[in-house]
Amino acid sequence: MTYTVTANVSGLFLVVMALTALVSQAAWASWARCWPMGFVALSIFILVHSDAKSSWPFGQIGFWEGLLSSDEILLHRLGALIACVLGLIEWQARVRCKPDSRLPYVIPVLCAVGGLLLLGHAHEGLQPKEKFLVQITHNVIGLLAVIMACGRELELRLTPPAGRLAGVVSLSALLVIGLVLLFYRETPV
Repeated sequence: MTYTVTANVSGLFLVVMALTALVSQAAWASWARCWPMGFVALSIFILVHSDAKSSWPFGQIGFWEGLLSSDEILLHRLGALIACVLGLIEWQARVRCKPDSRLPYVIPVLCAVGGLLLLGHAHEGLQPKEKFLVQITHNVIGLLAVIMACGRELELRLTPPAGRLAGVVSLSALLVIGLVLLFYRETPV
C-alpha cells in the first residue's frame, strides 16, 4: 500500500510540474521556467517517504544503516539523488544556460537511457497478475520517457514553431507519465 501512495504522490508532483512547464511555453509566464525545481521537491518527498515505516527519518533504522542493510532503501535514495540532480541540471539548462552550452542535451540523453532501461527490463514469462501489471506500467512509462527524450531533443534542434511543438510533445509525455503514476494501483496479493 505504501508503494501505491508513493507512486500516486509522485504522479501528482509530475502532473503539477508538467502543467507548469506547459504554461512556461507562453512568453508571459516567465516564472514558470523554474518548473524543473519540482524534481528537487520530488526527490525530498522520495527521500523522506519511501520506506518511512522502517527507516530514517521515521523508522528505527538510521540513514547510513538503511543504505547498507537494504537494496530497496539504497535504490530509493539513489532515485531521490538522481531526481534532485536532474532537476538542478534542467533548471540550469532552462533558466541560466548560455546558447552554446551542451547542458540542455543532458536531459534528453538521460530520459532516453532511462526509458530504454524500463522497456528492456523484463520480468519472468509466466508471472502473476500483479507482476504483469507492474511490467506493463514500466513499459508505458519507458515508452513515454523515450517520447519525452525525442521531443526535448527536437525542441533543442528545431527552430520555432516546430521546436516549440516538439517541446509541447515532450512535456505532454511527462504529463502522461504523471497521470499513469497518479492513478496507479497495486493489485491485492
